[in-house]
Parts: sequence; C-alpha cells; structure tokens
Amino acid sequence: MPIVAWCFNLGSTYGGLKGALARFAAKAIDVFVVHSTAEIEIYSKWLRLPRDKFIYVPLSVQLKPLPPAARTAEPFVLALGTANRDYDGLVKALTPLGYRTIIVAGPKAMEQVHLPAFVEHRSGLPLEECHKLSRAADVIVIPLKEVEAASGQVSFLETMMFGRPVIVTRAPGTVDYIQDGETGILVEPGDVEGLRNAIARLWNDEDLRRKLGSAARSSVENSSTFKAVAPRMQQVLNTFAKA
Repeated sequence: MPIVAWCFNLGSTYGGLKGALARFAAKAIDVFVVHSTAEIEIYSKWLRLPRDKFIYVPLSVQLKPLPPAARTAEPFVLALGTANRDYDGLVKALTPLGYRTIIVAGPKAMEQVHLPAFVEHRSGLPLEECHKLSRAADVIVIPLKEVEAASGQVSFLETMMFGRPVIVTRAPGTVDYIQDGETGILVEPGDVEGLRNAIARLWNDEDLRRKLGSAARSSVENSSTFKAVAPRMQQVLNTFAKA
C-alpha cells in the first residue's frame, strides 16, 4: 500500500538517534506533502532522499465570510501564535512607537520578554475570539525567530482571510504565500528597524492597509482554501492510488 506523508509544522530537523530513526522510517514513504517549496530541499537533505519524493501543496484554511470589521475605539497592532515567535524583537521594534499592541500567545512564547505598558498579553483564547481580534486589528504582525523551518502559516493565512494587512518575517513558510508589497509585507529576520518601519508605514497609511488587505483576501480565496487546494491534493493521492 502506498504511503503519503503529510508534513505540517514539523519544526527544526534533528540529528542523533532521532534523526537516524527518522531517516530509517522515511525510506518506506512514497511521497511527502510539504507546505513550502523550501522544505523540499530542507527535508531532502535531512532525510537523504531524492527531491522528487517531496511535493509542495499549499496549506489550506476554511474560508469564512467577510463580515464588517469589528472596529474598536482605539486602534491596535495584533500579533498571534506561539511556535517559533520572535516577540522580543517585536517589542523592541514597537518600543519607540508606543502603539497599543495585543499579543495572543502561549506562556512559553513570552518567557523572558519584558512587556512595556502599551503591550497586552493574552493567552488561551478560543479561535473565535482570535478571529474577532484579527478583524478588528489595524496592523497584524507574525514575527518569526527560527528561519530554517516553516511556521506561522495558519496565523497569517487566517488573518489574510479576513482581509487584514499582515507583516511577516521572510522565512521558508512565508515566501510562498505572501508577495512583498502586494499581499503583505515581508521583513528580514532579526531586522528590528525594518520591522519598526513596516509597522509605522502600515499604521499611518489607511489606503495601503486597505489595498494589502483586499489583495490578501483574494490570494487566500484563490490558492489557500480547502476548495482551492483539494484538486491538487486529490491529484497527488490519485497518482499513488493507481501505482
């Protein structure tokens, strides 16, 4: 029976006994479905398998209706997610700006991050509450720390789905989904000043926020919904079902 492995948020590769076991088990797998083109090279080298064993299929999210934005009296920046987040760098970028900011993340992601008074940390929120914040935020930032692994896709795809402008670290998991200056803004990893400038630029330009948000929504609709991705995934499965 053919084996198709679906790889999502695998995180960093590892060596030692775990790495040896992974390479041994991977020999039995016919194809790996990955959600970024960069992972083809990363996992091919790590597992010592041919590149053609790996197929890129975009990650998909369940498309939600686009309701009117849930505006609040005070504008704010929103950052979401726990895995591989660089919230220390985000806070450093925000400190001279002083914009009201809400960070939604697990406690582990906030360890040793000193929060100034204008930054609020929330944890354990249900998905609907996260969506509500996404619809209301003026600027959404997904800052990533480790750029050798794919992460953050669900967070930025679900905010783009609501037509919101996003700023995301350039990394393996982001460049296949965001066109810099068209569907979002990409910043270089560890570039605190670049991140600060991107946040200030979006914060002060309502037309740009609207333009990026509209393009982001269209991008998700066309390439990253269950409906859009299903034919590609079905093609992969059918190929190996007939093998």
